[in-house]
Amino acid sequence: MKYDHLFSFIVSLFVILFLNSGCNHSGLSGLVVCKGKVMLDAVPLEGATVTLIPNIENVTKENQQRNAFSITDSAGRFTMTTLKENDGVYPGDYWLIVTKYDPSGEFIKTGEIDLETGEDILFEKSVNRLPAIYENYRESQLRVTVPDSGIRDIVLELTTR
Repeated sequence: MKYDHLFSFIVSLFVILFLNSGCNHSGLSGLVVCKGKVMLDAVPLEGATVTLIPNIENVTKENQQRNAFSITDSAGRFTMTTLKENDGVYPGDYWLIVTKYDPSGEFIKTGEIDLETGEDILFEKSVNRLPAIYENYRESQLRVTVPDSGIRDIVLELTTR
């Protein structure tokens, strides 16, 4: 009987070790801090989405770069997320996209009916409140190189003109 408990303990130990070793390969190792601030016409921009896209011209097998994103706070600050909230990014070269989508006040029919009310289900369109150039990394030319030590002071100076 005591061998059954020992066997269960050993099996449980191996399962835990196996799962933990799998976590080491989850893509989290190698991430570094990436923080900054978005300014629009010299004013901090709240509620903007900052997206980092790996510069495919510089991605290698050794380089694990992935897309990352963040949403700016009331002071325009952001901390990038790759896999888990605020976990950072992989070092490397990135293109940036900055958008700020808000409800437009315009609704469209989805073609579906709410079964409870019998009314058309409506979807509110959203609109990007920033100039379209910042939504296209090739046009905006926004770039950042994140070193192995991370980066804490990116300042994105956007203009409405």
